[in-house]
Amino acid sequence: MKNKSIGIIVAHPDDEVLGFGGVILKYIAEGHDVYVLFLSTGLASRNNNTNQKDILNFRKIALNVSEALGVKKTVFENFPDNQMDTVPLLSVIKKVESFIKKYNINTIFTHYNNDLNVDHNIVSRAVLTASRPLPLSAIEKVYFGETLSSSEYTIFNKKFQPNTYFDIEKYLNKKLSILNMYKDELREWPHPRSERAVKNLAEVRGSEVALKAAEAFILVRDVRK
Repeated sequence: MKNKSIGIIVAHPDDEVLGFGGVILKYIAEGHDVYVLFLSTGLASRNNNTNQKDILNFRKIALNVSEALGVKKTVFENFPDNQMDTVPLLSVIKKVESFIKKYNINTIFTHYNNDLNVDHNIVSRAVLTASRPLPLSAIEKVYFGETLSSSEYTIFNKKFQPNTYFDIEKYLNKKLSILNMYKDELREWPHPRSERAVKNLAEVRGSEVALKAAEAFILVRDVRK
């Protein structure tokens, strides 16, 4: 089987594990290369005391998470947290295009385009533009994933409705263990960004397709060459 170059393109550190941790572990176990792009700092909007040291410490945690997952390369950009709608969309698109080209990405996982979180929404739009079908493009598949504490909050007629499921039964416990490395990002049950909620979602998504645990996605594009 041909080695794939998988791109996980998300707004904030912790999004990659929440929405895609299982498939990351699955692809790596199958011998493929996974690259992660974080487009926002993930911290700056939370309080007035956040400084560059806090952001660097958060990035260090994200790098430790990438190492635990087995990610080949992790890239950080500096768009403002929860304010990505204040920068030109073209600027975000160019960063995504550069990432895709540099690492020859052929399969992309990113945010659902109707997520409540504004950064998720912007990243999804940027990915769709950056991955548009062009001659000589290496991109074969594009997936939207769901991120708890964002995807489920969208308006009722725009709810996330998956059409593709990945079996992550073998990887769920490791995903949850790695997620706990982002301990300051997690909340207590019944908050959706809690370990129990993440486990529950994996089991519910699995039950939808007769699996014990799954991550679910919307397959946006599938180009079979």
